[in-house]
Amino acid sequence: MRRELAPGMRSLIAATAAAAVAGLLRRRYLYWGATDDEMAMALPGDALLRRADLTATRAITIRGTAEGIWPWAGPARTRPWRVLQL
Repeated sequence: MRRELAPGMRSLIAATAAAAVAGLLRRRYLYWGATDDEMAMALPGDALLRRADLTATRAITIRGTAEGIWPWAGPARTRPWRVLQL
């Protein structure tokens, strides 16, 4: 004979499972693609907030020369809409 769960118990189980998974994957989300060296190095703006409650360093690798990448990546920092027109 199968027992029914109390009302709200499925939601509680789902929320607990989601919290456990989020806790396990948190480091991966906060440091997506960054190497240990990149996470340890000082970055612009670090001195503005000495004791941050949360830190995150995300990175990607772009294969190519600076001359080939910068015309695309440079404007993306200040004018992301312009990149779509290139």
